[in-house]
Parts: sequence; structure tokens; C-alpha cells
Amino acid sequence: MSSQNFLNPAFGLAFDDLYEQEGLEKLDQKFGEFEIRRKAVGGRRKGEELLDRAVVLEDFLVELFGIEKENSELKKSHEELQKIYHVRREFVQRRVAKKFSNFCFSASALDVIPAQAGIQESFEILDS
Repeated sequence: MSSQNFLNPAFGLAFDDLYEQEGLEKLDQKFGEFEIRRKAVGGRRKGEELLDRAVVLEDFLVELFGIEKENSELKKSHEELQKIYHVRREFVQRRVAKKFSNFCFSASALDVIPAQAGIQESFEILDS
């Protein structure tokens, strides 16, 4: 294994520890301590708890590997893309609303099938 250590020394782990059972157990302990410090898991529903833990895990890995700068740049890039996605979504919604403004949406299967075909056609037009 490499003698170079890419991990944050504050965790007291070496990169080689990631390949050994004892090292992985130590990593698990460090994550547990990190999670407790973040106090992310409370009396929440299971889905929310998993999302909270995913955020904590991301923060832990970012800190462990010392990639705060890269992670920050990635988050900024995602924020910029969110603006584009938001504008695109609004555009598509307005375009579909205009095209189907006089279309009657009822529970009838006869109305639903043409609506699905029309919406699909609109997306194909927009994508081309």
C-alpha cells in the first residue's frame, strides 16, 4: 500500500486502515463520534433520518479526505445548474399549459390517453 496519507490527521487514521478490518472498525467509531457531534438524527421519520444521515456521511467523508475546497466548488456548480433547471421547468410548464389550455382533463380513460400522447409530443418538440 501507499505510504502517503490522504486522510485528515485529526481522525487518527491512515489510508491503509481502509483496507483492514481493525481500521474499518476504527473508521466506523470515528463516524459515530462525528455523527454525534453533528446531532443530525433525532425523532424523525425513517426517510428523513436516512437523508439526514446521508448529509452527515457526506460531511464526514469531505472532512476525512480533506476535500472541502473541491466539495464547495461542486456545490456551487450544482446551485448554478439549479437555476437553469428551474427556468427550463417553468418554460416547459408554460408551453404545456398553453398547448392544453382548452383540453378537458377528466377521469375518463378516453381523455387521459390523448393527453399523455399530447404531452409526450410536446416534450419531443421541446427537446429537438
